[in-house]
Amino acid sequence: MKTVLRILIALGALAFGLAAHADTYPSKPITIIVPFGPGSATDTITRVVAQQLGVALKQSVVVEDRPGANGALSALYVARAAPDGYTLFMSTNSPHSAAPFLMKNIGYDPVKDFTAITRMGSYTLMLCVHPSIPAKSVKELIEYAKANPGKLSFASGNTSGVVAGETLKHWAEIDMLHVPYKSAPPALNDLLAGRVSMMFTDLTTGLPQSRYAARPGGDTAAALDADPRAAHPGRGGSHRVRHGFLGRHLRAGRHAGGHHHAAQRGAA
Repeated sequence: MKTVLRILIALGALAFGLAAHADTYPSKPITIIVPFGPGSATDTITRVVAQQLGVALKQSVVVEDRPGANGALSALYVARAAPDGYTLFMSTNSPHSAAPFLMKNIGYDPVKDFTAITRMGSYTLMLCVHPSIPAKSVKELIEYAKANPGKLSFASGNTSGVVAGETLKHWAEIDMLHVPYKSAPPALNDLLAGRVSMMFTDLTTGLPQSRYAARPGGDTAAALDADPRAAHPGRGGSHRVRHGFLGRHLRAGRHAGGHHHAAQRGAA
């Protein structure tokens, strides 16, 4: 509820800045763009917040999923949208932090083209492995990978999954094939079907399909410790590989005279 309140305060300030140019805000439905597909953690959280936001604003709030290129396509779409407060972006570390470094040309500036409204939260990754892989710990998984070079593959549905998988490869010095997906749910489906060996994913998506929440007769993935350093207790590193963030952003905009709206000052 505090998150919704912060959003309302920010949007109220935006409405004040737009008062000379438009009707009382919001006078039409608001669209929240999600960088990943249905069933992803970002999509799930956005729909919960959108419902409460719609009630508080007494206006329709539409959630639109636009997956692709680790969220860069949706970020570019929002960056090109009208800066009127009716197109919001439920961004994550993928389009705002990682994509600018993982892609040659994303077509938008993650700072100048957006203005942050509020931090929504953070999430922790879990490592899911297909039950056919004979490993019950990260140590056993690494040993199996070393004994079978090139046999394993890891899926990713966002940049957190990419960075976590590549970090494991680097630290453990193992050979795995990276298989990218537009979102975590389809990647998890292929993991359950045995088309890929493993993946790092958020708890919202992965836990219901893990052995810790297995349903009788259903296909499940084994869940291991998500920290790659579990097999190398003496090796240093950052725990950030296991975390990501969610944040709501506006398309940055200016008055006709060139001044930023009051609600849009500050870096994204």
